[in-house]
Amino acid sequence: MKKYILLLCFLGMVKMGYGEIILDSDDTSPRLDETFKLTATFIDSDKDNYKIEGLDNFQILNRGSQSSYTSIYGKVTVKKSETFLLKPLSLGEKKLKVIGKDENSKELVIDVKKSEVRTAKNSKFYLEENKLKKDYYFGEKIPFRENLVSKVSLSGLQWVKGPDFKDFSVKDVTDADNNGNFIQKLIRIEGKQALEVQVYSGILQANSSGEKEIVGGQLAVTESNDMNSFFNQSAPIYLGPKIEKINILPLPENAPKNFQNIVGNIKINSSWSGDSVNYGEAITLTVNLSGDGNLALLNNLIDGQLKEFTVYETVKNYKEGIDNNGKYYNNKSIEVAFVPKNIGKLKIPEIKIPYFNTTSKKYEFEIIPEKTIVVKGEISKSDKQGLINNNTEHKYQEPLKIKEVKIEKIPIKQVENRNIYKLSTFILGILNILQLVLFIIFIKKNKR
Repeated sequence: MKKYILLLCFLGMVKMGYGEIILDSDDTSPRLDETFKLTATFIDSDKDNYKIEGLDNFQILNRGSQSSYTSIYGKVTVKKSETFLLKPLSLGEKKLKVIGKDENSKELVIDVKKSEVRTAKNSKFYLEENKLKKDYYFGEKIPFRENLVSKVSLSGLQWVKGPDFKDFSVKDVTDADNNGNFIQKLIRIEGKQALEVQVYSGILQANSSGEKEIVGGQLAVTESNDMNSFFNQSAPIYLGPKIEKINILPLPENAPKNFQNIVGNIKINSSWSGDSVNYGEAITLTVNLSGDGNLALLNNLIDGQLKEFTVYETVKNYKEGIDNNGKYYNNKSIEVAFVPKNIGKLKIPEIKIPYFNTTSKKYEFEIIPEKTIVVKGEISKSDKQGLINNNTEHKYQEPLKIKEVKIEKIPIKQVENRNIYKLSTFILGILNILQLVLFIIFIKKNKR
């Protein structure tokens, strides 16, 4: 009996001696924005119900399993491995160790380094943003663009997290091809060909004044290679997010009359349809505005009504975007029709468009000079009457004051009841006499 017990102990020791767990990594000093692979290999060891201590310091992006069997002189070796694609969550040394059912691995130390600033000179690919100013005025449009620049071929590109714009109104103007993919173009960096991918374009406008943060997006970028399997493909690199701090300044007080919150620099070009017009027809003013001022808020060129004209304004087109240099632009075309109310020489007064110039930091005006036109033809009687009615001045008249009249009570003398009875008896007597007289007259006529 003792021999069997000793044999079983020996076999157990032999089994324990052959079982092994190996924990290894392809990069033991990754940067915070980089990924790396961690592989736990089980050699003749139970792979079920194991755990890896310290794995919670990393984000698991992907995982895969492999198994292999080898036989040498009748001895079978079983290898099972588990591979993780990890991204560090914080800086510093992180200790990892596999705790298996019967065996443990040796401790593996991963030393996470600070992210490298990726530029055109030191990286295969990097995230590029348009340069922002430190100060913007409230109401000013802010262009924001992110481009990925790569000097190598890519097998993968995807958003991990999109840009975050708190306390901003945002219009997404990112271009895409017919299939909904990012717009790409070839560029040259120091004479070498590279790929530029426009990953985001947006037009921002602050909702309030004060210091603001603009948080860019985070991308996962994978370099392509000839090996397509999970265990041989390149690990993705994480780019971003970049954080920009800007200050939103309030507009100065004492804004001019008819200021419509146009903030920025604008240019104006105007033209008239002619110098004369027939009565009943309209003369047209075409106004083309451009610049980085927020022209979408410009609703009316004419402030109030004109005595000699009926005015109709129409926005013909409006367009805004970000140019190739990362600058905001917008264009607006307005058509104004003036219908004259009289004939002869009529003057259209100058048109002033107030705006806040962010370069000079003061309120300014774009001015369209006054215009004299000749209105030909005759005014019909009905039109004249309409003009008279429209031009008639209604003078204010004070309401008539009603003089207060004091009404005094008229005294009424009370009649005694007995006098009323006498009067009624007297009236009845007279009626009876009249009735008798009429009866006598009627009889005499019948006898004749």
